[in-house]
Amino acid sequence: SDISLPVMPLASVKMGVLGDIRGYCWVIIQLVQKDFLIGLAENATYDLKKIKQKTDPYEWSISILEEMGNIISGTYLGAINRFCRLNIPHTIPVLEKDLYGTLQSISLESMIKAHTDFKIESVIFVQSELVVMGITLKMYYMIFIGNGFVKKLIKAMDSARRIMEF
Repeated sequence: SDISLPVMPLASVKMGVLGDIRGYCWVIIQLVQKDFLIGLAENATYDLKKIKQKTDPYEWSISILEEMGNIISGTYLGAINRFCRLNIPHTIPVLEKDLYGTLQSISLESMIKAHTDFKIESVIFVQSELVVMGITLKMYYMIFIGNGFVKKLIKAMDSARRIMEF
C-alpha cells in the first residue's frame, strides 16, 4: 500500500540497518523545514565563520541534514536496542539525491525495489512532530526490515514485555 506524505518537496536521509536486524531506514522531512533546521544548527555552532569559510554552503547543508538523520535514527534504533536487547546499529547517513525532490506519495513497493538489495518483509513507519521555538517540525521515519528478521524482532519484543511484567 501507499503512505501519503505531504504534497510538497521532501528531503530524505537513508541509512542501512545492521546487526541483529537487517534492512534500511529513512528520515524524511519537508524541504521547507530544512532551512529552519540548518539555521538552528548554525546558531548552535561555535566559530561558524571559520567553518563556513572552509566549507561549501551546499555541502554544509547536506552535512546538517545527514547528521539530523543520524541523530533521529540513532534515537529510534537505540530505543529498540534497549527495549528488545538487540544490537541494531545503522550505517553512515547519506542524503538521497533521487528523493530530494517533489514526492506526493511514496509507493512502498517501488521504494523497496529501487533502494534495497534484498527482500523486505515489513515496514515500521513513525510520524513525529517536534516543536522548536514555537515552530512545529514534522518528520517521518521508516525502517524497512529484511526478510526473516521480523520474527526475531517480535520474539525480542515479547521477551522484553515479559520482563517488564515482573
